[in-house]
Amino acid sequence: MAEGRYYSDEEVRAILDRALKHELERGTTYEDLLAAASEVGISAAALEQAVREIEENRDAERARERILARRRRAFMSHFWTFVGVQVFLFALNWLTTPWYWWFVYPLLGWGLGLFLHARSAFSKEVSDRALNRELKKMGALRKRSERSKAYTIDKAAAELGAALEEGAGMLLSKLANQVRSRQPERRVRLDDHAAPPTPPGPTRVDTSAAEEALRPDETRTDEARHSETRRG
Repeated sequence: MAEGRYYSDEEVRAILDRALKHELERGTTYEDLLAAASEVGISAAALEQAVREIEENRDAERARERILARRRRAFMSHFWTFVGVQVFLFALNWLTTPWYWWFVYPLLGWGLGLFLHARSAFSKEVSDRALNRELKKMGALRKRSERSKAYTIDKAAAELGAALEEGAGMLLSKLANQVRSRQPERRVRLDDHAAPPTPPGPTRVDTSAAEEALRPDETRTDEARHSETRRG
C-alpha cells in the first residue's frame, strides 16, 4: 500500500486523470449511470431521455461514417475503372491512328465527371434524407441480427435438450440391460439355495378293483354250498 506517501498537486492531477482514463476505458454500465445520477439528484426519466439522445446521436454519427465510407469506396472503384479504360483507349489510339489522338476527348469528358464525383465523395456533407435512409437500414440490420441471435440461441437450446434426452434414454437403456443381465445370476443363486426334493413315499395300491373281481367267485361258492346242502 501507498500509505504515508505524499504527492504534489501535479502528481495528484496526473494520478486522477490516469485513473479516470482507466475507468473510461473499462466502460460505464447503465446501472453506474443511474447510481451516479441519483447521487446528484437527476431523475431516472431525465437520465433515460439523455441516454436516448446520446444513442441517437451516436447512431447518426455511425450512419454518417457509413455513408462517407461507401462514397469513398464508390469513387475508388470509379477511379480505377477510369484509369483502366483510358489506358486501353490510349493503346488502341496509338496502335490504330497514332497521327490523331482522339482518346483525349473521352479522357477530358470522363475526367470532368470523375472530378465532380471526387468532390461529392470526399465531402463531409450528408443530406438528412440520406441520413434517415441509412438509419432505417441500420435499424433493419440490427433487428435482423437480434432475430438471428435469438434463433441461434433457440436452436442451440433445442439441440441441447434433444442431446440431453437422447443421453438420458441411452443411460436408462444401459441400466435396464444391466439389470436384465443380472437377473439370471440371481435366479441361479436362488436355485442353488433351494430345499432338496422330497423323497417319494410308499406306493398305495388300490384293491377295490380286485375285490370287485373276487365277489362273483364268492357268490358261486355260496351257491355250491347251498346245492350240496339240498342233496344231503
